[in-house]
Amino acid sequence: MTLPGPGGGGGGGFIWSNAALPLNVTTNVSGGAAGFIKDSPTNPPCELTSNGAAAGGNGSSANNFTITEGTVLSCAALPIPSLTDWYGKKINEGVLLEWKLSETNSVDEVVLEKKTASGIFYVLKKYSNPVDGFYTYTDYTTSFPASYRLMIKDLPGKKE
Repeated sequence: MTLPGPGGGGGGGFIWSNAALPLNVTTNVSGGAAGFIKDSPTNPPCELTSNGAAAGGNGSSANNFTITEGTVLSCAALPIPSLTDWYGKKINEGVLLEWKLSETNSVDEVVLEKKTASGIFYVLKKYSNPVDGFYTYTDYTTSFPASYRLMIKDLPGKKE
């Protein structure tokens, strides 16, 4: 018999601030607690145990942190094999976005989107049947802060 186990705790994250936080702002970067088994009628001795699930690790924070123009933050590999680089930079005219695609044989479309102040993303540009290489887009109509995302859509029947 196989019983489902509880999940592990989530990581504590990271908080960046470009100034010291005001005294009335509190932060918490503690990792989440491990899950536990609840309502286990087929195995009552396991009730309320973690069954090996681990708590999440603590995060950290950095106050008075400044990202200078041209700095690229790369903490981990991007989760999509065809997207090998993603970079944004504030320039005099607005925001310059650059990315690199490779192994695009299963990619149907790439959609560049921007987030509105109300939190809704809208399409800036679509790239159908993209090929391997570097792409750039300059957003001339921007206010700050600005958030962007790339959606990479696979061809029907293919997965990355």
